Amino acid sequence: MRINTVLNRRRPQEGGSTQVDGSRSLGQLSVGDQGTVSGLKPGIEPRLARRLIDLGFGTGTRVEVVRRAPLGDPCIYRVCGYEIALRSEQTRLITIQPDA
Repeated sequence: MRINTVLNRRRPQEGGSTQVDGSRSLGQLSVGDQGTVSGLKPGIEPRLARRLIDLGFGTGTRVEVVRRAPLGDPCIYRVCGYEIALRSEQTRLITIQPDA
């Protein structure tokens, strides 16, 4: 009974809202959605920004949401020809311009 309760729980909405230019955080995209990285959030720790860029999340990079873990975190993204898992706190720092 407890397992069913956990598995049927809805995934909480990611923080943040859609920007005026239509961009939003990577964590707000649904499985199957694609977009282009438009940047990183202001105020991000420089070490973390460097790591995300080194992983392939630099401006202009194409990203596709491949799948989510059963409880919603982490999520698998396809970027630069490979798949990588990121936690929701990391995805909130990446700004995406989703495809129409």
